[in-house]
Amino acid sequence: MPGTTTLTGVTLPGKGRRRGGEVFDVVLTPAGVTVERPGRAPRRLPWEQITEWELEQRSGSVRLVLRGGGAVTALVVPRWSVGDLDAALRHAAAPAPDPADPADPVDPVA
Repeated sequence: MPGTTTLTGVTLPGKGRRRGGEVFDVVLTPAGVTVERPGRAPRRLPWEQITEWELEQRSGSVRLVLRGGGAVTALVVPRWSVGDLDAALRHAAAPAPDPADPADPVDPVA
């Protein structure tokens, strides 16, 4: 079943902690991706607006690029691997199974 995952310590590319960049959280939910930056209103990106994501392993982090609707959002997610972050994204973006339909899988990631 889809779940919620919070990615902590996220930064923008080129603006990491060592360069005085802002550190924030990104929450993956069945509704989409929410960027929670200190002092700002949360920015929500519904899965319907995200047409693709790209993941690139970096030293100690993953570069995540979200694309959709002509917009590109690039983020650096520390302490994750490409495989784990891809699984978390797929899990959050998976449609909820219909409990009335026994043909729907209980865990669409399995």
